[in-house]
Amino acid sequence: MSLRKIAQEAGVSISTVSRVINDTSDSRISVETRERVLEIARAMRYRPNPQAVALVKQQGPDALGLVFPYHSHVFRSYYFSEIVCGAMDAANQFGRDIHLLIHREASEDAYRSLFSRVSVAGVLLMGMREGDPAVRICREAGLPVVALSRKPSEAGALSVDCDNTGGAREIVSRLIQHGHKRIGFLSGPPDLPDARDRMLGYQMALQEAGIKFEPRLVVPGSYIISEGRKGTRTLMSLPKPPTAIFGANDQSAIGAVMALKRLGMRVPRDVAVVGFDDIPMAQYVEPSLTTMHQPMYRMGSRAVELLVRHIESPEDQSEPDRLVLRPRLVLRRSCGTNKSRTAAD
Repeated sequence: MSLRKIAQEAGVSISTVSRVINDTSDSRISVETRERVLEIARAMRYRPNPQAVALVKQQGPDALGLVFPYHSHVFRSYYFSEIVCGAMDAANQFGRDIHLLIHREASEDAYRSLFSRVSVAGVLLMGMREGDPAVRICREAGLPVVALSRKPSEAGALSVDCDNTGGAREIVSRLIQHGHKRIGFLSGPPDLPDARDRMLGYQMALQEAGIKFEPRLVVPGSYIISEGRKGTRTLMSLPKPPTAIFGANDQSAIGAVMALKRLGMRVPRDVAVVGFDDIPMAQYVEPSLTTMHQPMYRMGSRAVELLVRHIESPEDQSEPDRLVLRPRLVLRRSCGTNKSRTAAD
């Protein structure tokens, strides 16, 4: 028997049922509601999971948890910092705090240990890789959860994402329209959903233009400059090297620009380069980088809005469970297809 079934029968949210079942103090839950929930739970012979109880015992009425993995590059990442800023500003508007929760291992025990040490009313998840159990652990504990940059497989889970497939398709199509048929791709980690989506967009653009996909024009990387340099050297050593390179993120693309210069090649005259994200460095690298602007700050703020709505009004269906925000093409000098300007929405 799940908390969801009790919540449906009682006409309240899952988080309300969780607080009642686990005897968590919350002045917003009336005596009548508590009695109704407990009566239904007894009738359904509900027995709480002891580990889930440990999670909820520490839960507070207002704070939100922002969970992300520990990697050294995370703390230097403009992508993560912009999402965090957007989330914290939005939380402040709702009068809520955000706890930054960092984990070193994406395991069930690690998540349960992490959540047992903090007081949160809901959770934002970032940087989840394939097979990550975080959404399931949160939902078992009755914690509302919103995943960023990933569509969770769990039914009813909420998410906020950027249209990575559409953005990659658009920027690669731009290169094709300007005569490029051999386009190298510096891809991201294959277990990250956004990296897979950008790969799909790259392949879609080629297919729509009638260009055969060549696996050797794709070099896997890890979203860092050094990998972009290394991958570019691999691409340019091919018997038929590409005339354009798409970096799955701006750091990969900047690494490509650096490597091409070291090889004595001119960007964009010899090889065009484009990226994805529109980090601040993109406009200062020489030549300035054409890229897809990802609305990172807005992703963070919208994720908080979605999470708070679900906490306060779980039956509100005014917004979809999944929000996909549109990226924007920013034309600069590195692609050689136009004068530096920002394309209109």
